[in-house]
Amino acid sequence: MKKIVIIGGGFGGVYTARHLEKLFRVDPSVEITLINKTNYFLFTPLLHEVATGSLSARSVSEGLHQVFRNTDVNFLQAEVTQVDREAKKVYTSVGIREYDYLVVATGAETNFFGLENNGVLKLKTLADAKGIRDHVVDSLEKVAHEEDKKEIEKLMTFVVVGAGPTGIEFATELTEFVRDAISGRYSMCKKKAENVRVILVHSGGSILKQFSKYTQGYASCILKKKNIELRLNTKVVEMGKEGVVFLGGEKMPAHTVVWTAGVRAVPPGFLPEVAISKEGRVLVEDTLQLMGDENVFVLGDTAGQEVSAPMLAQVAVAQAKVVANNLYLKTQGKKLSIFTFKSRGMFISLGRWRAAGDIGKFNIQGPFAWWMWRTIYLFKFISWRKRVRIMFEWTYDMFSARDVTEV
Repeated sequence: MKKIVIIGGGFGGVYTARHLEKLFRVDPSVEITLINKTNYFLFTPLLHEVATGSLSARSVSEGLHQVFRNTDVNFLQAEVTQVDREAKKVYTSVGIREYDYLVVATGAETNFFGLENNGVLKLKTLADAKGIRDHVVDSLEKVAHEEDKKEIEKLMTFVVVGAGPTGIEFATELTEFVRDAISGRYSMCKKKAENVRVILVHSGGSILKQFSKYTQGYASCILKKKNIELRLNTKVVEMGKEGVVFLGGEKMPAHTVVWTAGVRAVPPGFLPEVAISKEGRVLVEDTLQLMGDENVFVLGDTAGQEVSAPMLAQVAVAQAKVVANNLYLKTQGKKLSIFTFKSRGMFISLGRWRAAGDIGKFNIQGPFAWWMWRTIYLFKFISWRKRVRIMFEWTYDMFSARDVTEV
């Protein structure tokens, strides 16, 4: 029996497993096992909505046992500690799994670029999103009874570091969350609402580099309308619970600092060691096979090529199909196909009823783009049960104040 082991339960790993299950459905000689440290698939593109009270944590996560129910895919909840490529063994926190073919889709983690992150919040995991939401609500609770002017200003100052898609989506939603909460739930804070500041800090000279100039301009306009302070060419050199310090010595007191300025790949420990790109990603062939090992495939944020594809969910989904097909072709002794990334378009949410996107040479913005963005993401969820739940929560959110219950 041929054993295929997949490490990682994100977009790359889950979609690879789903494609493989279909390709080998009539072949009982193949065993497929997916290993992940949590027992759920996390829809990371919508984490900013969990952090700002638009969606519940359960809405953006799907249980992997449920995803692969009634399939031949085996799921193992465990943490991978090492991969021995010579012995073809994966060492995990619950034992050893042997493989004939290995798929590595371990994703990425927050990259602080060497800065100490004392008390700084991040937005990468479900726990991060829930933590941000509770932290913001707790800040409002403190403001309601605070009398010291400097402390009020500090509690009502929110610094978001990084003006990429995640940073901008979070900053726009955060502004609405805080102002909605003050006007609808925290009547004692209304007189202090003028102290609310959302500051978006970016080390570069422009935002959303991967988008068109038109979309960049539209996003900048929305940030201005929402009174979000955009500080370009501003580098953070220190950060913590008391705020941030910029290059040059300027200090920005803030009770809330959220880091969205970058991620880095987290490949498993390989023996023998593998070649790593300058970005820290595992170098692969055009077929997405590991350089020097034709039985190991790497995809998603973990995979690096001569010209690496961006770290996006749509890239991992596209690569998953290529990896699954190549595994099938390899078992049949046929020539493997190569992966070439072609963007299918990109969208960015800019708060309620506002979004922008680039599809080929076309640029769209406003309520229609917002509807398209939500529709596209909705149908990327695997189960109809989850789609219906999200539709309900989104509809409810349109006609009600955001949830500020601290749990």
